[in-house]
Amino acid sequence: MKPTRLLILFIIGVFFMVAILVSGFILVYEKTTEKQLMTYGQMTLDGSAFYVDSMMESTKNLLDNISLDADVSILLNYEDVSASNLLTGLRRLYKYESSSYFIDSIYIFNRRNSTVYVSSPYLPEAVYPISTFPDFDAAAILKDYSSLKNMVPLFRTYNTFFPSVDAIPYISFIRYNALVKGNESNVIMVNLRQDILSNLMTGDNKTSGGVLLLVDGEGSSMIIAGNREFPIQDLTSSIMDRLEKSEDNFTFKANGSKYIVCTTDVLGGNAKLLFVADERVIASITKTKGYGNSIILLGLAFIIILALCIFFLRRIWLYSIAQLEAIRKADEEKQTLLEASKRSRILSYLHSDTTIEDTDIFKDKPEQVLLIIIALDYYSSTIMERFENGSERNTLKTNILTSFLSSLDGQNILFSTYENDEKCIICLKPSVLQETIEKAKNTVEESFRISTTVIISKPLDLESIQDTYDYLCQCLSYRLLLGPGKTLTMPMLEEQEMTTYSIPDNSLKHLIEEILKLNIPEALTFLKAILSGISSGSYRSSQLCLVNLAVALDDAFNRLQINNGIDTPVSGLLIYRILKMESIQEIYATIETMMYQMEQAILQNKNNRQAELINDIITITREKYCEQDFSINTVADELEMNAAYLGRIFKKVTGSTFSEFVLTERMQEACRLLSSTDEPIDSIVSLTGFNDTPYFYKLFKRINGCTPFRFRQENKQNSL
Repeated sequence: MKPTRLLILFIIGVFFMVAILVSGFILVYEKTTEKQLMTYGQMTLDGSAFYVDSMMESTKNLLDNISLDADVSILLNYEDVSASNLLTGLRRLYKYESSSYFIDSIYIFNRRNSTVYVSSPYLPEAVYPISTFPDFDAAAILKDYSSLKNMVPLFRTYNTFFPSVDAIPYISFIRYNALVKGNESNVIMVNLRQDILSNLMTGDNKTSGGVLLLVDGEGSSMIIAGNREFPIQDLTSSIMDRLEKSEDNFTFKANGSKYIVCTTDVLGGNAKLLFVADERVIASITKTKGYGNSIILLGLAFIIILALCIFFLRRIWLYSIAQLEAIRKADEEKQTLLEASKRSRILSYLHSDTTIEDTDIFKDKPEQVLLIIIALDYYSSTIMERFENGSERNTLKTNILTSFLSSLDGQNILFSTYENDEKCIICLKPSVLQETIEKAKNTVEESFRISTTVIISKPLDLESIQDTYDYLCQCLSYRLLLGPGKTLTMPMLEEQEMTTYSIPDNSLKHLIEEILKLNIPEALTFLKAILSGISSGSYRSSQLCLVNLAVALDDAFNRLQINNGIDTPVSGLLIYRILKMESIQEIYATIETMMYQMEQAILQNKNNRQAELINDIITITREKYCEQDFSINTVADELEMNAAYLGRIFKKVTGSTFSEFVLTERMQEACRLLSSTDEPIDSIVSLTGFNDTPYFYKLFKRINGCTPFRFRQENKQNSL
């Protein structure tokens, strides 16, 4: 056989071999890619579902705590709520709202008085009649919940008052008494922002290849994470049709593209979480097919085969690297989930009635432990402003906790965690010294440039951990009295808890008297003494004292406004402002500022009124000074005021007496008549209010330096 024919046969054989190899590789690659994409989608879905269920459990616990809270129960069930109970209940409601960063607002609907009590950053008031409640969708649900179940997610949208703020997509949960028939139960509603839930589940992963969908039992869906440019709206009907067939994970083609869908049940089976993605890697497969077809059509020989081998080997190598990176990320996500799970178990133990035998958070169960709470000071006013994203705040607390623990002997640490508010919790062996804890606290504050309050328990039995934790959380309120940045111990707090204080009546009376007299320095002296006394008592007594102080100050400021005819924003609802402050120093500074603002407003108003009064006096004088018996008494009768008071005010403002002013006006008019008319001088004397001609001559010469006759001659010549 000729060499040419052999070469042709060789080339044809190579052509078919390459074609078969390329086709087989593409088929295997397609299947492998689809399997890997399904695995990635299920991994993403499992991690997100964990957070969704954790969110639901946290929200359920929150609703349970709210419903069992004695202070909030008054708002929920009592028809008549006193001002003190209202303030206490709203303050507790605000604490619950701020306890978790993914909770946006809380509504309490009391059907007895048709009132909604609110803790929300987007509603200006805390109390609304249900008929005028701005969140209309929520109002309809609160009034008629008959078709809804407890703790079932509700997808809805709230349009805020603020033009700059877009409509907020909410995931809402309600709680009511299921034993009450009809729509007669009072209702608690907790609202979660969809965008915050998105950040919680995705973090820095934007799920660029697809989206995460949350679908409720009614078939309503909400995009909670992922690429917003993903064409999910065009695919929704196809996905829902497949879901009705009870398929778990599946693929489908639409609009010329291939998509995968992974599903799992969340929220106790009341909703489904879906991960939807397109098979972006198909594009590379298409390229590979193009290369293979080119090889088949062109019939390249060994050089092209070698190039293709290198190409595929490189792709395989890159694919292996990507697989290893995916495995590494999966391990990191798994570790994060494990840490979150451990943290969740610790918090669940602290907030429940679980016995020590029913928990696995301790490797060894020591006889006694030491419980520590590290609270970030000014959390609402400073930390949340510096770190607006919830994941950033969690990262901050993780770093703070790590820094604190690194300063302690690791062998003495039994467990550690943090809550979705300002608290970090550490459980130590009782052998750790307070000096060591204080040193760790200073290290954290220097490293992160923040202020912290540390509360240390007494050595306690394991069975007392939960009760002690609740007590230490309550003791955080003593930051108001003792100031931030302190290290507090249980004996110290217990001693102060036994101390009661009430404001002496004389002190409060003197304070109000000095304010009404606008004696601000003396009033501040009494205020400082009162606040010092308040800070020495228990927290409960301090709250009552602050309420009494705020009410008295509000009354004093209102009286100053009424008495002085002014209207300023200084007073009004001072009690709400005081109870939201975080230290006695802040309360003192705020009241001091209000006092000086009120003083300035009163002085300004007084000056304005005096100016108006002087204008009235001048106007009346210029109208009636020619009357023979005209005096300050005439003006006083006209204005219905005291003549002596008018004389003093006129002297104070103008610098001259009223008599001097009248004399000046009369003399100016006499000069004008002398120079512009031929009226006899005796007539001019009468016309200008002077009743004694000799006195007029004497006075005229003293003021003008010449006689009236001489003045007339000189001024008439000048006019000519």
